[in-house]
Amino acid sequence: MQSSQNQVHLPIAVLLAWLFLAAAAGADNGSIRIVCANSILADFARNVAGDLGTVEYVMPAGVCPAHYDSRPSDIGLVASADVIVQIGWEGWLGKLVESSGNTAVPKIKTAGLGEWNIPEGAKAHVDRIAQGLANAFPQYASVFEKNAEDYKHRIDEKAAELRAKVEQAGVNGSKVVCMKWQKEFVEWLGFEVVASYGPPEGLSVEQSLNVTNAAARTDVCMIVDNLQSGTEFGAKVASQTGVSHVVLTNSPGEIPGTDTYPDMIEYNTQQLIDGAKTYQNKRGEISRLEDEVGRLRSERSVYQATTAIASLLT
Repeated sequence: MQSSQNQVHLPIAVLLAWLFLAAAAGADNGSIRIVCANSILADFARNVAGDLGTVEYVMPAGVCPAHYDSRPSDIGLVASADVIVQIGWEGWLGKLVESSGNTAVPKIKTAGLGEWNIPEGAKAHVDRIAQGLANAFPQYASVFEKNAEDYKHRIDEKAAELRAKVEQAGVNGSKVVCMKWQKEFVEWLGFEVVASYGPPEGLSVEQSLNVTNAAARTDVCMIVDNLQSGTEFGAKVASQTGVSHVVLTNSPGEIPGTDTYPDMIEYNTQQLIDGAKTYQNKRGEISRLEDEVGRLRSERSVYQATTAIASLLT
């Protein structure tokens, strides 16, 4: 009986040993396992690493970082990492690393580089990741640098295209109320943010009222929500004031067609253009109806005057 058990367990032990050795050699044979905190960092890292690595991320794209609860499967993901890319304030990630036992893994932190929603911020994150990977794996430094430069060039091309698109649509300068995580991006595109607000769950009654009053201004065309922060508040304000309600995302992958950073900012740009155009069309229709009502009132007044005169003459 003991002999049969040894026969069963021996192949498993050999397999586990082989997997351990393969994991230890992974970074040396060109298969760097990069684990990122979220999908935006994963997109940056994937473009910097190119064919040299595989990239995965822990936090689902549609989740607010402050509200994320790690899963047991995340421990295995972190345990297999050759390098971890994070912003730097994810407390839950630090706990995962400790639980995984992979505490010596190199960590690349991008905190303090500004908003990645705007292209300049995105390129700063790309540069930091490229430098971090070069420090961890110096034998591939030139590849990381070239890949980063190529990706930043594509980001610049997309940025120029999107700003021109807003200009051509004739909506630049449109006034909006905006969730503050999207404020820099909205302003970068050429819109004017007249008021911004933080996460809806933290707004006081007075702050909520101030946002609603700002959206009720006759020159404001839309309220802009951030998907990961919740959308119910913006929808409520839009229904109360008649402005367009637009929802943007700050993480690729949550919305179909937004798998990469350029895809994401293109989607967000189109949402803003559509929101401004919808409001313009609505205001145009309201103006037309008001003119029609005015015309009918004038005709009625003329008819009433003509009838009165006819009655006097009779």
